[in-house]
Amino acid sequence: MRTSLFCLLLLASLSARAGTACDALLGDYAPAAGKPATLRVEKVGGEIVLRARDAGQWRVETAPTHEAELETEGPDKAPPGACVLDVPGGELIKLPIGAPYQVTSLAGRNFETKHSTTGVVMLAMQGFQVNGMELYPVARSGDSPPEPVKAVAGREIAGAGPCPGHRPPDMSQADFDAMPEPAHTYFAELDPLRQRAFVCGQALDEIVGDGLTSNDVEEVDTMWRRLGVLLRAHQVPRDELGRDDRWRVAGQLLRQNRPDAGAQTSPDRARRQALVLDALVPNLPPPDTLRDGREEQASDLVAEIVKLPEPDALAVLGKLQARGVLRWQIHDNNPYRVADVALPDALNPPVAASVFVLLAKDANPDVLHDDALLDGEVTARRVDGVQRLLDAGVKPSAKVLADAADTPEILRLLKASAAR
Repeated sequence: MRTSLFCLLLLASLSARAGTACDALLGDYAPAAGKPATLRVEKVGGEIVLRARDAGQWRVETAPTHEAELETEGPDKAPPGACVLDVPGGELIKLPIGAPYQVTSLAGRNFETKHSTTGVVMLAMQGFQVNGMELYPVARSGDSPPEPVKAVAGREIAGAGPCPGHRPPDMSQADFDAMPEPAHTYFAELDPLRQRAFVCGQALDEIVGDGLTSNDVEEVDTMWRRLGVLLRAHQVPRDELGRDDRWRVAGQLLRQNRPDAGAQTSPDRARRQALVLDALVPNLPPPDTLRDGREEQASDLVAEIVKLPEPDALAVLGKLQARGVLRWQIHDNNPYRVADVALPDALNPPVAASVFVLLAKDANPDVLHDDALLDGEVTARRVDGVQRLLDAGVKPSAKVLADAADTPEILRLLKASAAR
C-alpha cells in the first residue's frame, strides 16, 4: 500500500474554497525551468479549478479540484502551509521546498522518496503506479476565457461566448428559437455553465451517455426525445474538449437500439434508427479527425452498420465506401483498415451476403487472405462463414486444412477450393 505524502489521511473531501492554505497554489506553472506555462490554478466562482493551455491559448473548459483534509496533530501532522488538492487522475500538492514525497520506482514495484525542488508537485496515479512531476511557478501569462454568464433571451447563441476548443456553437440562433417551448423552459432554468454546455454540444454528449447507461425504459425514451430535438436543431455532440463526437455517439446509439437476435424491429426502434442514419451518419467528420486516440470509433460504428437490415446497411456502407471510409487505415503502424476490423462482426452472427461482399471488397487483401479469419471460422465450425470467405477468394493453407480434419463438411469445401 502506498504511504501518502506526510502520511496524509483523506478524512473528508471538501470543495477547495477561499481562505485555505491551497490559495498558495493559485498561479501559472510550467513543466520545466525556462518553459512557458501549461497549467493555471485559479478560482472560478469561488472554487479552485485547473486550466490547461494548448497552442498558446488557455482552454475554455476547467477541471475541478477538492481539498483533502490533512492531519493537524501527532507525528503525522502536516507541515505549515501544506495543501493537497484532489484533481482528476491524481493530486496537486503544495509543500515546503526540500520536503519528501513518494513515487513508485521505474519498475513500478516499490516506492522511493524524492524531495521537492520547487514546492509544487503533481502526482499522477494509475492503479499502483504513482508518478511525480515538479511544477515551476512562472509569471501569469495571458487571460483566461471569460466565465459564462446567464443567457439573455434572443441572444442565447451569441452570448454563449467561446465553446470548449475555442470554437463557436454549432447551433444557430434560428435553430435555437425553433426548438419546442419545453426546451426553452429547460434551458432558462440552467445555470450559466450548463447553458454553455447546452449550446456547445457537451449537454448532448451527456444526454446520450446518461441514457445509454440506464435500464429504465422511460429514461431511455427521454434520451431519444431530447436527442431528436437537439439533432433537428443542428446540434453536434461534442466532448469536454470540444471535439466532434458523432462517430462515437452514432455507434453507441445503433448498438443500444439493436433489437434482440431474431426479434422484429419495432416502430420505435425504426424511428430511432432513422434519426441516427439521417442526422448523424451523413454528417460524420473525416475519419482523420479521430487521429488523437479515438481511431477505433470508426470501426466500431461500421461494425454496427453491418448489422442493420440489409437495405439500410447497403445504403449506408455504400456512402461510406464512396468517401473512402472503409479503406481508411486505422493506425499508421499496422495495415488494418476499417473494413478489416468489421469483418469478424459481419461473420458472426452472419450478416446478409451482399453486405459481406461489399465489406470484403474494401478489405486489405493481406488481412483478408491471412489464416486468422478463415481458421477462426473453421475452428468454430461455422460453415456459412467458411463459404463466404472462400467466395471472397480466400485460399486455405495447410494449417487450415489440418484444423478442419474433424469437420467433414468444412473440409470438403476447403479441398474443393484448394483444388480450384
